[in-house]
Amino acid sequence: VDHPEYVEMIWAALCSVLPVEIISFTGKYQSESVVLNWTIANADRFSRFEVESSLDGVSFNHSGFINYISNQDVYLFKDPVANIGGDFYYRLKLVEIDGKFKYSNVIRVSVPKTNFVVSVYPNPAAEYLIIAFNGPLTEIRQASIADLSGRLLMHVAIPAGVMSHKL
Repeated sequence: VDHPEYVEMIWAALCSVLPVEIISFTGKYQSESVVLNWTIANADRFSRFEVESSLDGVSFNHSGFINYISNQDVYLFKDPVANIGGDFYYRLKLVEIDGKFKYSNVIRVSVPKTNFVVSVYPNPAAEYLIIAFNGPLTEIRQASIADLSGRLLMHVAIPAGVMSHKL
């Protein structure tokens, strides 16, 4: 090439690489959610991160997005997975301002399987209602009781250590 200064002007559209670089991308199960963390560098002309998840590591679905914030290089995303156990797979779709995109590597996060069972009786309830669990609660839980129309009747905090609670 006689004039290398012209190469980018002519060929940049055909061989451009997204300006963002993923330094790290990790995930862990924490408090009934998968928490994803990633660090980036070189985010010129960048728009957003689209979080995609999968149960098999092949077929991915959109889980949410986070817009790029100028001069911010650390990001966090929470995916609620309460009471669903197994392996979850995640990747980031890195989207440039002009719509070009690429994918990050795929990470796997193992979520412990739970056998958490809740029983509510009697049904129908008139004077009282009992919420029973298959084991003692390890932390305070919130319960909301609504009628058939969806109107909230009661909201209670159930203390840790109990196996049933009468309302």
